[in-house]
Amino acid sequence: MGRARTAVLLCALAGLGVGLPGTGLADEKPAEQNEVRAAERVIVREEPAGQAQGVDEEAIKQAVREAVDEQQSNLRPGFMMALADEELSKQLAKFNGYLDQLAWGEAFRQLSELDGKSLEAMVASDDKGLHLAVRVMIQRRLLAMPADGRRAFQLYFDGQAKEMLNAVKQHPRPGSEEQLATAQKLVDRLLASSVGGEAAELLGDLYFERGNFARAGRNWKLSLDHGGASGRDALRLQIKQAWAMLRDGDQAAAQALYDQLKSRYDDATLTLGGSQVDALAMLNKALQELDVQKQVNLGSVQGDVYRLPRADAQPAWNLTYLNPTHAAKVASQANRGYYYYRSPNLLTRYVPPVEVDQERVYFHWLGVVFALDRETGKMLWQSGSIEDTAESAQMRLQSSSSDPCNYAIAQSENAVLVVSTAEGDDEFRQMVLKAYDKTQGGLIWSSDSRNDWTIDGVDKRSHAASPVGKVLVSDGIGYVVVHAPDQSGYFLRRFDADTGQVHWTLPLGDAAAITFYDEMKQFAQPQLLMDKGLLYVMTNNGALLAVDTAAAQVEWAIQMDLPFGVGKSTEWNGIGEPLTTTLEKMANPNGSGTLLLRNGVLYALQHYGSTLFALDANRGEVLWSANGLDRDARLIEVDDRHFYTMNARIRAYRIDGDHALAWNNPNTTFRYDQNGAIFMGGQILTLSNNMLRLAQTDNGDFVSTFKDDDYLGQQGGTLYRFDNLLLVMTRTQLTAYRLEMDGVVDDLAPPADNN
Repeated sequence: MGRARTAVLLCALAGLGVGLPGTGLADEKPAEQNEVRAAERVIVREEPAGQAQGVDEEAIKQAVREAVDEQQSNLRPGFMMALADEELSKQLAKFNGYLDQLAWGEAFRQLSELDGKSLEAMVASDDKGLHLAVRVMIQRRLLAMPADGRRAFQLYFDGQAKEMLNAVKQHPRPGSEEQLATAQKLVDRLLASSVGGEAAELLGDLYFERGNFARAGRNWKLSLDHGGASGRDALRLQIKQAWAMLRDGDQAAAQALYDQLKSRYDDATLTLGGSQVDALAMLNKALQELDVQKQVNLGSVQGDVYRLPRADAQPAWNLTYLNPTHAAKVASQANRGYYYYRSPNLLTRYVPPVEVDQERVYFHWLGVVFALDRETGKMLWQSGSIEDTAESAQMRLQSSSSDPCNYAIAQSENAVLVVSTAEGDDEFRQMVLKAYDKTQGGLIWSSDSRNDWTIDGVDKRSHAASPVGKVLVSDGIGYVVVHAPDQSGYFLRRFDADTGQVHWTLPLGDAAAITFYDEMKQFAQPQLLMDKGLLYVMTNNGALLAVDTAAAQVEWAIQMDLPFGVGKSTEWNGIGEPLTTTLEKMANPNGSGTLLLRNGVLYALQHYGSTLFALDANRGEVLWSANGLDRDARLIEVDDRHFYTMNARIRAYRIDGDHALAWNNPNTTFRYDQNGAIFMGGQILTLSNNMLRLAQTDNGDFVSTFKDDDYLGQQGGTLYRFDNLLLVMTRTQLTAYRLEMDGVVDDLAPPADNN
């Protein structure tokens, strides 16, 4: 979007009330010093209409015992979140018990005793594994109170809420972190007050001014849903939401909201900038000026929209990055360093991850980064020696943090970011994050040379933060999970992708690992997905967490099934799980689990897990789960009828009902580590056994096949599609094919992440 158009949108939103004056920030006064609050307590103690006349103390005690027992029952192998301790569990149980008995005053007194640190602990919310941050659980309970409870809450807390609101409005540094933090605290804790709706709208304004449009829209929706707005006020909030959707790139959602408002409001005149204007007409004009992207209905079979190459077709280009000599060096390391057994098969099966922009293709082989011209495949630069890396490949995998699937890659506008092994005094001891200039390939920054990349309280030289799992970059901001080598504490780190500067580090919990040789640990690789200000972190060892990136807070978390090997120990003497079986399966280099977001539903399947979870992406509630899937299967895609998996075979399972098997393609057999699959044109494109094949989603039948013994090879690999360019990455070469089209199709769904 151009600067002129951006200015127009900002001016329009300023007229709608986006943009705040501000002076002075007052500290919250203790309850004992607030005469108004004291008077309100007296009123609440007089028991508003509808409050129970007596409190069943025995029932409260029983609720406390049950809550503590439930928290203890959640202590199991797998990823461990920062759960509420016994004392906090007792406080929350009392709070919930008093609410259930309509004893408002007692409930709110319990609430007043909670400190800020307690509000960030996690507490079990249901019997399906959902955990909420204490502040989220409390807010949901308060917003669900009947009218009498809401009035009592306002009597008790309105004085404090109004003070905080005035502090935000009159802040001396408008737009500062302090102003934002106070507004966020007000909405988190006192949304149920009489000024909660106004506070949520104000917080949305602050986020919009910062360019955080998703977060702005979420707060404007909170204001609309819980602030009692009606008439013109409700219209104004919905118009704001639509602008936020536009600025966040979700034109389809903005169009849908516009259509809804147009059918409801005949007269949409609002006062903007001192003038009466038709707000819906302004919104419609903006929608018409933008290129509204066509949304693909993944549930429809569109036929052969993209055709596979003809039988005699040659690749657009090809690069053999690992020649037979280098590949032989990798394979020859099978008998080296047997004490540090990582299975040479992990190396010989390894397929590098790929990133593409408008000009170049980037990929990453065990620390060496390659940049190719996207149209011709010409090598533009590489970051190191493939020969030296092949010679030391087995040594690189001796690090307790390092296995092939940890060599991640991501990109910002100016840089390619890769997770690689550290070198120097602690050679290959840990992983580091490096950023290379996209154009020239020069090293821009490395996490091991930045002081802000250490973990507080941990010695830098021997225990600097080691990245683990995927790296995600959104609008120039990077996210990655880090931990100290051989230590189980996981931290989510947010940083500037182009400079490496750390913005914040958030503790997530303790990760379970496979322990072998009594001292070395193998950690699963977390998977990341960002949507509308929420970052979903799937640990791949028993948990999925949703993090509000604007506030640096965990909103909710789900306990998941444990993948194979997690929490178990392997030893050379044969005690415990068989060493080779555990490591081979847990560290499959071509899988790190799958996260997909479709129509507000988050689908999560852990690497080597057996349960697919379908979750409400905003609230974290389990909509359904499908159990008993093959542990080596990975999720290809989900549409409105089926979810599709692939291991030895392609399978489709019904979304509705008991998630029974809809079809199972019997015509071929794949090795679980030698296949690739993506959704393309409403069909499934597979790679295996020297062939590309298109399968129908109705029955799994193959409708088109392309075989190329020279470039596809027996070893399998992964697939990526960018417009009509199909990239096939195998263990030794990268090949590009041009796809022919039967018709014009705009922007199909992005390829599934199969790495």
